Amino acid sequence: MCPKQYLTLIALCLLLYGFACNSSKNTGNGNVQQKNTNTSVIPKPNTDPNPPPDYQPPKPQQELPNVGKDCVDLSKVKNPNEDCTFLWKPVCGCNGITYENECLARKAGVLKWTQGQCKN
Repeated sequence: MCPKQYLTLIALCLLLYGFACNSSKNTGNGNVQQKNTNTSVIPKPNTDPNPPPDYQPPKPQQELPNVGKDCVDLSKVKNPNEDCTFLWKPVCGCNGITYENECLARKAGVLKWTQGQCKN
C-alpha cells in the first residue's frame, strides 16, 4: 500500500472509532454500554428559603439605648466576613430586631436570640 492509502485507512478508522466512542460507553472488555442519564430529583427544603414579601432587613449596627453588652457586642463577632445563606429561618434578637437567620444575627454581634420573628 502507498502512504496515501495508509492515511485514508487511518482517517477512516479514527472516524469510525470516534463515532463508536461518542454514541456509547466502551468498557474496554468488548462490551458496549449505553450512557447513563441522571434522573435524580433535587429534594425540596422543609421551609421556604425566601423571606415573606413584606420583610425589611435590619439596618446595620442600629443603636438602641436599652441594649447592653450582654445582648449586642460587635467585639465578640468571630468572623465579620462570614458568608451567610439566604435561608429564611427568622430569629428575634435580644435587641428586638428580626434577623433572617442565626448567621446574620451572629454577624451583627447579637449574643442572644429566640426562634421566630420579633413581635413588635
